[in-house]
Amino acid sequence: AYQRPVWTRPAGHGTAMNVRTVSGQVVRTRWFSSKVFFFDMLLSSEIRDGESTGGSMSFMYRCGKPSDQGTHTTVKILELSAQIEPGDKIEVQYIANTLDASKGERSYDVFSHRTLESWKETNPNQQFDEHKPAARPVEALNSATAESRAPTAGTLCKFWVNSGHCALGSTCSLIHCSDDDRAAARAQWLASRAERRSAVHRQQAQEIGEELDGGVKKFLKKNRAEIFCEWLVVRVGHERLASG
Repeated sequence: AYQRPVWTRPAGHGTAMNVRTVSGQVVRTRWFSSKVFFFDMLLSSEIRDGESTGGSMSFMYRCGKPSDQGTHTTVKILELSAQIEPGDKIEVQYIANTLDASKGERSYDVFSHRTLESWKETNPNQQFDEHKPAARPVEALNSATAESRAPTAGTLCKFWVNSGHCALGSTCSLIHCSDDDRAAARAQWLASRAERRSAVHRQQAQEIGEELDGGVKKFLKKNRAEIFCEWLVVRVGHERLASG
């Protein structure tokens, strides 16, 4: 799809940004929190009789990021999100130079958008069906047992396994298992992630001379100050802390 680069410096933001424009059809919307709203879009040149040929992009309205009116606020994001519905054809101005691919980011920050065609107005009483990329075959861990099929560790697409959707569609190089296998695949992915995090925690504990007996126990964030104080008393001693 044609992308028109526009260099601009919004009021209140000193850094020049590469703002580009694309148009297409919204195929999915979702909230991450009250401050972050995501939507996926098929680019106009990639829509053929309602089917995607793989050209899609993911965008987000994020609180605190620059907009055509200054900075996005929570109230403004709520207002803007109400204007975007699956099936709508819209034009999006997005900031092209803020995405950090090294962190796995796939969604571009939206600078502004405008609706070109509303799905509800042009298709009254008809629900829009979300587009999903075709599932890829799941590799078997045990080739001797055809029925024992499970995703190979390290190759699952975390976006697909957690939500059943991936913004990269058929161009994603990772495994998109079938919907029937996704529950088991997600359980395996969560277990693998928990083990990786546990290994990191153990390494961090060793670096400061601590031992983690029985693994890592999770606590609520609201209790972290109390836990830290208890650790200080055990580690440093009450008398030394009281001495100032």
